[in-house]
Amino acid sequence: MSRSRAMLGVLWVAIATTGCRVGASGSGVDPSTPVAEAYGKASDFAGEWVGESNGVLGALAVKSLSKADTVGPRRYYGKFVGDDGATSFVINMQQPLVTVGELGIAGNLARFTWQDGRGGQGDGWVLINPEDSALTGEIRVGNGGRALDFVRVDDG
Repeated sequence: MSRSRAMLGVLWVAIATTGCRVGASGSGVDPSTPVAEAYGKASDFAGEWVGESNGVLGALAVKSLSKADTVGPRRYYGKFVGDDGATSFVINMQQPLVTVGELGIAGNLARFTWQDGRGGQGDGWVLINPEDSALTGEIRVGNGGRALDFVRVDDG
């Protein structure tokens, strides 16, 4: 009888664990997106960047939509223009806060959605380094993701 109860207990744990996984994936949490970290100061994505998005070289201009003294998550607008003359899209970035002690600080991660005005759209994420001088991430096009890498060309 105790062996049956033990097996029933194992089965119950397996069902509960599977249910938790299904709930997590259905909640919009993407397991491929890295976890945000906080540096000594709030990360700032606003600026002029050059690099590569989805295999296309080009420039990315990012403007802050949040006031300088904003307390809370930050938002940004960006526009990528490819050197190929054919690739162009806009992005809407959201930068969540990371809790440090009792304070929230703008972390090094921004999630974004993009669209090109011709029916192309997707999402992605980007991380900024501690010096606010380089971005690396992933831009998703359809079911696949491609690299997104930029370096800052302004004083930031």
